[in-house]
Amino acid sequence: VVADIRQQYPDFQLEFIQIERTRCRARQLNIGLRDARGDIVLMLADDFIPSPGLVSQHLNAHRDHSAEQLVAIGPGLFPQDSRTNKFMTWLEDSGELFGVSFTAPGMRLPAQYFYMANTSLKHSFLQRAGEFDEDFPYDAMDDWEMGLRLAKLGMRNLYLAKAVAIHEHIIDLPERCRAMRQAGETSAIYDAKYPQPGPWASTLTAQKTSYSTRKRETREQRYKRILRDHWKEGYKRGYRVVQPARSSGGQY
Repeated sequence: VVADIRQQYPDFQLEFIQIERTRCRARQLNIGLRDARGDIVLMLADDFIPSPGLVSQHLNAHRDHSAEQLVAIGPGLFPQDSRTNKFMTWLEDSGELFGVSFTAPGMRLPAQYFYMANTSLKHSFLQRAGEFDEDFPYDAMDDWEMGLRLAKLGMRNLYLAKAVAIHEHIIDLPERCRAMRQAGETSAIYDAKYPQPGPWASTLTAQKTSYSTRKRETREQRYKRILRDHWKEGYKRGYRVVQPARSSGGQY
């Protein structure tokens, strides 16, 4: 594919970097960003297929807004035929998947919102913030924590509704439960590293749902409860790992 692109567009400077497979997304991002040469960096998740015009939407945003602190964010949407899957539809519409609902009418990004799946920003601004934190071992928390650092530097995010990427990924409940356990584990790592706790105290202290309450749950309430419980399981697992390291003066 790379050879075909170079032949068809000889003036296009394309470099393909093969990275050793690792579960640490932050490490993969850092390797690519160290070799990035452009003034603007566009990050796309590996299961996001850019729609026609996505790159142009990002480029135009930075041409129209020259401020270094601008961060342009486009949506990731499941293919339309996946909308027949009730669980995936709920994940997308509820905002549980990416922290915001890209299908909500008039959607507005929270001021500190940042994700790496369909986002562009000035390379110099990202360099000021530093590299993604490789202490986060999974596809979770690394971009959220980066967003906090960028926000402290004055980040202004801009939602590009037309810069759509198609999220080619069939997600079922067991896979999402596994991802939530990983997210819980990395949340525990965050709490061990930083003095200001993350915004999940209410999830940690939530009481276990009674059997009688579970019997009356809607499908959506059941999904949310199950995912919350798996997140808490992951947090407890992460806590058991980071606390001994912290007590002995280790990396956390």
